[in-house]
Amino acid sequence: MTRNESMKETLKQATHNRARVVALLAFVLAAVLSMVGCSSPLAPSSSEGKLSVVVSVNQWSSVVKAIAGDNADVQTILSSPSVDAHDFEPQAQDVARISSAQLVVLNGAGYDTWASNAAQTGNAKQVSAAQENGTQDGDNPHLWFSAQARRALAKGVYEQLVKLDGKHKADYSSRYNAWLKKEKKVEEEITAIRDNLEKNSTTSEGLTYVNVCGHRVSCRLFGARLGLDGSHASRVRASRSK
Repeated sequence: MTRNESMKETLKQATHNRARVVALLAFVLAAVLSMVGCSSPLAPSSSEGKLSVVVSVNQWSSVVKAIAGDNADVQTILSSPSVDAHDFEPQAQDVARISSAQLVVLNGAGYDTWASNAAQTGNAKQVSAAQENGTQDGDNPHLWFSAQARRALAKGVYEQLVKLDGKHKADYSSRYNAWLKKEKKVEEEITAIRDNLEKNSTTSEGLTYVNVCGHRVSCRLFGARLGLDGSHASRVRASRSK
């Protein structure tokens, strides 16, 4: 085998390994979000007498349902994870559902502007993950990966549910506290994974690498999802230079 052929084969294998790691990470993150949000059963099909709640994107629906439980009818406009919210164009019925809701839950930060615009046509109370978290337009809008943003959104949803439906405050409080316990466990597990990766990381040519499934992968693949961003790389390099 010539040198060029060897290099091509090595690149091909590295690409394959990277794809496996990215797929694995996506699966783990999806499982984490599902675990946090699946503490309550879905509301029955009949919504008579229940609080009407509309969630713009599916990334937040599990959190809202976990806190609202059987006391609210929770519907999600963009329920498919394969559709980019930036490109989504709501239909007339989508706008009508948002406009007639009592509570609208948004991501914000320019991610689902179509939903915030539709909410302005009604009288619904609004909870935006971006506003609750202090995130500005132009910042990273993928707030569901942030523990701080998840907690901020959950707190905002809980407070609005109690304001709108005070007679079920005990139910909302119980579910909210249960969600907080699950979220804390998830955060602890993520921290453990991050710490383990940091201990097993190496630095080469200004980049930090970790061993994942036996493969040496740049921390850039994990990004802010596990806190392994540029600041992490700097901390690792600094600790290794001492």
